[in-house]
Amino acid sequence: MNIEKIVVWKDGSHKIVTGRTDEFENDADWLITIDLHPSPSGWIEIKPGCEMPATIEGKDYSANVLVICDGRLEVMSYGYVDAEPEGGWVWSNCYGDIHGDSEWDDEYWPTHWMPLPTPPIDL
Repeated sequence: MNIEKIVVWKDGSHKIVTGRTDEFENDADWLITIDLHPSPSGWIEIKPGCEMPATIEGKDYSANVLVICDGRLEVMSYGYVDAEPEGGWVWSNCYGDIHGDSEWDDEYWPTHWMPLPTPPIDL
């Protein structure tokens, strides 16, 4: 089974880890474990007619969300790009940064998405 974890510290720094996280777990302020064989609870399968991330009020993109893309856990946003011929609604990569700006630099085809969970602490 392929498990990834997001280790987050109070200062907002984080690391996405596949495999053993022993060296990080004792110092982490927040740890999210993600099973890359998602269960129906919490994950939304991306298919025609499915719910997609809502855009931020007054913006043409969503808040950052977790996605499964090419069998990996990624942080992305979903937004509208006004460009020809590839424009339209696209996924943009945040390169693992849960607070980062997304970058539309390729075509991404995630299979599932879910909102980022609310941390138990203020970051």
